[in-house]
Amino acid sequence: MIPVLQGGSARTQMMELRGARMAAHDFNPGFKASFHRKDLRIALETAREMGIALPFTRQVADMFNRLVERGQGDLDNSALFTIVEEMSA
Repeated sequence: MIPVLQGGSARTQMMELRGARMAAHDFNPGFKASFHRKDLRIALETAREMGIALPFTRQVADMFNRLVERGQGDLDNSALFTIVEEMSA
C-alpha cells in the first residue's frame, strides 16, 4: 500500500520517513502518541472556543485517545496505524 500512496497526490515526507517502519510495526518513539494527543486536544479546545467544527480532527483525536488509553502513549505517533488496522478488520 505504501508504494500506491507514495505514487500519487497522497505522497508525504512522513510516509517516506516512517512508511516502512509502520509496515514492520516498528513504533519506537520519535514523537510520542501522548504528545500528539495533547496537541490535538489543544487544537480542538481552541476550535470550540472559536465556534469552528473540526470533525476529522475529532476523529483522529479519538483514535489517539484509544491508543493512549490502552497504554501505548509512549510509542511513536505512527502507532496510530494499529488503530486503523483494527478498524479495518
